Amino acid sequence: MKLTEAKCPNCGASIKVDSNRRETKCEYCRTEIIVDDAIAKYKIEVLGNIEISNLPKLENYLLLADRYYKTKEFDEAYKQYSKIVELEPNNIIAVLRRGICDSLTSNYIKDGTSQILNAFKEAYFLMQKYGDLSKLDQICLESIKGIKLIQNYLVDIYNLEILSLKELLSIWWRITDCIMTYKYINHVSQTNSIKLQILSEEIYLCDTLLKSKKYKDGNQTRTYTFDESNLKYIYSLRNDAVIKYNALAQKKVFKTKNYLFARYKNYMIQFTFILLATLLVIILGILL
Repeated sequence: MKLTEAKCPNCGASIKVDSNRRETKCEYCRTEIIVDDAIAKYKIEVLGNIEISNLPKLENYLLLADRYYKTKEFDEAYKQYSKIVELEPNNIIAVLRRGICDSLTSNYIKDGTSQILNAFKEAYFLMQKYGDLSKLDQICLESIKGIKLIQNYLVDIYNLEILSLKELLSIWWRITDCIMTYKYINHVSQTNSIKLQILSEEIYLCDTLLKSKKYKDGNQTRTYTFDESNLKYIYSLRNDAVIKYNALAQKKVFKTKNYLFARYKNYMIQFTFILLATLLVIILGILL
């Protein structure tokens, strides 16, 4: 049995594989890997050779880009999709995935989902230009997956209580960017199941942003009260998403939230308690 030089797509270790087999297991990280992917990774990183089975250059780039994209090697996928767009500027999936990869390899806190939104708009423009919306569901779903990777990272950090006020506010706005990107994709989508998926994510993110947050101020922990105009804005985004979700689902799944009630709920509870206590004192005074 002749073994071929390869590199594990998961851990990057140099290994040797049986090229006649479809799958094998990396001897270092013990991950099940596809033999062709491991050999292709070796050819690119060690030999600098991207020719696979004598395929034309564009097909090589497509094959390698898709492999890297599926294994979440977004840096490498971005390079390959960039080459594809140079050769074929109207390749809708390459245009979209290049933007998604760019976003997923950038500074989430600084850039948010801006690259995904721009790539989605560019891909959608190309679809409209050529009058072919057959890939609309695909670009919507792939964009949603990209946004969710970023939003999960942002929410995990946002929920920590070790952030400075500046960091807290920065992440607050980046999560808001996620909501606005979702809204644009929802506006374009023509499939109800995708719209429902997007709307549920919008509601979840709005609820995350409406919670009171603590932050670090030197050695002290303080609670930050968000600006009233910003809170009203998030409430309006949430209620809009709730109304649309319930209408599409044809049942009341989520409830809208009243800003004034939420804002003054504690005061109303205190006032009610004082009122009841006062009434009780008056009643007891009459009875006694």
